[in-house]
Amino acid sequence: MKRSFWENLVVGGIILVLLQTVVDDVATLADWPWNMRKILLYLGFLFDLFFTVEFLVRLYLSYVEGQAKEYFFRGFGWIDLLASIPLVLFSSGPVVYGLLAGGVPVFGLGRSLNLLKTVKIVRVARILRVLRMLKVVKQLKQTDSVMAQRHIGKIASSVLTTCILVFSVGSFLIQSVPEHSFEQMYWSSIESACQTLGSAPSAELPTEVKRIASVLPSLLKVKAEGKDLYLRHDSFYLVSRFGPYDYFYEQRGSVELYFDYRPLNRFQAEQSLLIFAIVLGTLLVLLFSYAPHFAVTVTDPLFVMLKGFKEPSYNLEVKIPSHLKNDEVFRLAEQYNEEYLPLKQRNLSTGEMEVSDIKWEAVSELFKKG
Repeated sequence: MKRSFWENLVVGGIILVLLQTVVDDVATLADWPWNMRKILLYLGFLFDLFFTVEFLVRLYLSYVEGQAKEYFFRGFGWIDLLASIPLVLFSSGPVVYGLLAGGVPVFGLGRSLNLLKTVKIVRVARILRVLRMLKVVKQLKQTDSVMAQRHIGKIASSVLTTCILVFSVGSFLIQSVPEHSFEQMYWSSIESACQTLGSAPSAELPTEVKRIASVLPSLLKVKAEGKDLYLRHDSFYLVSRFGPYDYFYEQRGSVELYFDYRPLNRFQAEQSLLIFAIVLGTLLVLLFSYAPHFAVTVTDPLFVMLKGFKEPSYNLEVKIPSHLKNDEVFRLAEQYNEEYLPLKQRNLSTGEMEVSDIKWEAVSELFKKG
């Protein structure tokens, strides 16, 4: 009972954390008020903390039972690791710390350390948590087969992990090509504005600020010697719409500049949603297309033959699709239908042999005829 409750709790957490991830990116794209987005960030941290504790508890219990290696490599433990501790250390943890500390200690280093982009890439690992659903998809026919569960789980984890790694590495490589990089163009425009305003004479500064503000929508605010020279939005809008990582601060001499970071956040949210959609779509194809195919072509024929070997009254033939008759499984099934079942029926009708007396060595001799 406790195990069932715990597993149900974990499954509920999986669904909720996936919804939180999607809603978080949608909120960024839709420019939701900061208070609403802040709640989503705190929820993300709580989910990451929960799954970190879950992973550590499972790892400890597996270690006590001498099954730590089995859990980590065959029980999706490595997925639990990727989707928990790295997120707490590099994603939601720093975000929450920055919020509690007022945003300055962490987010003030956002540009020099490229922290925000790294956080977005690491957050992609959260999608790996969807693979845990493979353990609890009980309504699918093939989940009764241990071999099918292991095979589908291996294929799904390998394919989806490869997708995530390819997109993650690819995003870094794309960002390294200046002429094709939205982020590179963003920083170039800001650097140009900073150099121009930082070197402008005091008498010409107001004119330069107006000129740059007209062509650079990302410029939010300019201060010189503690006085406001330019403010794109009123204070209420800034407070209600901007969080600590929605803007970028730069100082050149006595000139202080604030820039809108939301265009980059939206760009990264689009990438995250695209990756999520591809991963989820791939998983659905594997579960609802490939998994039934594997059951029909592998596990179902084997199930029929194994049951025929064990039960005297079970004489169902394996259905052999004409286009798959040359597959090894169905070649074996053909020998089962044409050689073993008649032999079994003949021996049982004469009473000369029980099914349990038929040894595999004798059956294998029949199969050699194929």
